Amino acid sequence: DYITVGPVGSNADYNSIASALTAASALTPSASNPIGIQVFPGIYTESNPLTTMEYVDVCGIMGEHVTIIQPLTATAEIFNVVNNSVISGFTIIGANGVNGIGIKISSTNNNFAKVFNCDIKNCKTGIQITGATTKAKMNKMNIIQTSSDGIVNAIEILNGAYAELFITNIILAGGTQFSKGIYGD
Repeated sequence: DYITVGPVGSNADYNSIASALTAASALTPSASNPIGIQVFPGIYTESNPLTTMEYVDVCGIMGEHVTIIQPLTATAEIFNVVNNSVISGFTIIGANGVNGIGIKISSTNNNFAKVFNCDIKNCKTGIQITGATTKAKMNKMNIIQTSSDGIVNAIEILNGAYAELFITNIILAGGTQFSKGIYGD
């Protein structure tokens, strides 16, 4: 099964990822009944955090450059990704307040949460992976900071979490620098 998200007038099932996640939970996702949420190009201002659920994948269908997610609240994570779920194909911007996080991965119960093909801009922390039972796989991630962006930490790995990072690009522009590039405690 899959659910579509698109701008008003797009004939998609829903106009927000938050609404699509609520609908997906009613479909009882499982290993034998995975649910896909396909997000059409557009700029989405979402209630946050957007917490994924097990066996629900949320993907921008045309890629990260045309599917932009920004939060209603700049002081919390935009996505909270859980075990056995995937997010892919988004530009994630604007969690630039105190405790603002682009993508947070926590409590995966020794299963992997996966994040692919995303650009993260203008968030205090780009990606935070936290918790002793948390595992994360990431590929083709761009964490971009220009002189006008507020990223302090590119990637934080905290509290015994485990991360597999492949082809991760941390891009600095305009003479800026992160306080911490990849940080583990």
